[in-house]
Amino acid sequence: MAERYTLTGAVGVNGEAIVFILDKTTQSRQMVGKTPNAEKISLVEYLPDPDPRKMRATIRVDGQIATIAYSEPVANPNDSPQNSAMAPQNPSAVVVAAGSPPMPGTPGFQPGQPNQKQPVSRRVIRRRVITGQPMPGP
Repeated sequence: MAERYTLTGAVGVNGEAIVFILDKTTQSRQMVGKTPNAEKISLVEYLPDPDPRKMRATIRVDGQIATIAYSEPVANPNDSPQNSAMAPQNPSAVVVAAGSPPMPGTPGFQPGQPNQKQPVSRRVIRRRVITGQPMPGP
């Protein structure tokens, strides 16, 4: 069980500890307290620590007891230190306000032309007039 579940966080609510766990096999996250949840998981003991790597929780799952701890997420091998959480995954999804110049790293950016306004193209949708239909009254 200790290989299946990992501790992702903890909080104290009204003096009672509640831990958040991740089921590695289903990738589902659950909130666990002293009373059993829908998956019959309950918290037996929680050992807090300011360093999340040192936190420990003992949980009971269907009568079996296991001690779980925080584990570092597995890094994607395609990620480099430069491509951290600060960089968007899809650069084309970056939203830029209309009329503002493109930012470095976004589509449409041209170095050496700072603060140059780009023309704003607007799409006009014209709807067809349907003839022969009665107009709705007020």
